[in-house]
Amino acid sequence: MVQVTAAIIQHPDRALANRYLIARKRIGKLAGMWEFPGGKIEPGESPEECLQREIFEEFGIKITIDQYLTTSCYTYPHISIELIGFLATYREGELMLSDHDQIQWVTLSEMDNYSFAPADIPLIVALQKACSQI
Repeated sequence: MVQVTAAIIQHPDRALANRYLIARKRIGKLAGMWEFPGGKIEPGESPEECLQREIFEEFGIKITIDQYLTTSCYTYPHISIELIGFLATYREGELMLSDHDQIQWVTLSEMDNYSFAPADIPLIVALQKACSQI
């Protein structure tokens, strides 16, 4: 099982704080599917370090990891992953795309309109639960 991280990044504008960054995969087995961005944990790297590195490499932005949200385990035909999700805040930088062909800032209710990678769906459920308790 491969350990992978995902960032549920909240919009930096307080007026849009109920929106989260999602990205559509451009290439690979999950091309065309939406996900919370992140990536594979490298040897010697903590999940938090991985997430900050991956978000900078893929989007050119810096984030602050706020807190752990949940972990999702999923077996795709080509790989089994343990997806570790963290709530995060967009800190600085201008968004650019490399592994993705599209991004959106969406509310929780709008997420139903997107085809998410199966491993990401439990993260949405956990986010909905966390937000309903606020």
